[in-house]
Amino acid sequence: MSKAPQKSGDAPEGPRTGTRATHELSAHALVSSVAQQLSGLEALSERLERTLGASLCNCHEISPETIRSLQSADFIRQSVRDMRAILNTIAPNVSWREGQSLSLADLRQAVDMRDSLAGLGMDVGASTEEDIWF
Repeated sequence: MSKAPQKSGDAPEGPRTGTRATHELSAHALVSSVAQQLSGLEALSERLERTLGASLCNCHEISPETIRSLQSADFIRQSVRDMRAILNTIAPNVSWREGQSLSLADLRQAVDMRDSLAGLGMDVGASTEEDIWF
């Protein structure tokens, strides 16, 4: 999305709302925060994989389809780990183009769960809609 360069002293406009951003985020902080979230997802998927594996070991017979499903869980865990490693590798070199930025308000509109924004070093604030939990 192309934005007009901001004037000195002006907060950038949010891409979705057209409102002035109140908390500009650095690209490095955002990428690092996403990597941190992926680390949590990696740990969660590993716990889930171990729990399912232990539960299924108690069964007398495990179908090939179930084994493939467990392998899919392992694939997800490894993929998340790799994405985290990539983000941690590129984070120190990431920055916004001159005149562009992203605000916390922009991200609030993009996510379903406020906890997805945890780690940005700012109070993510109350949501106007309830977080989605399954």
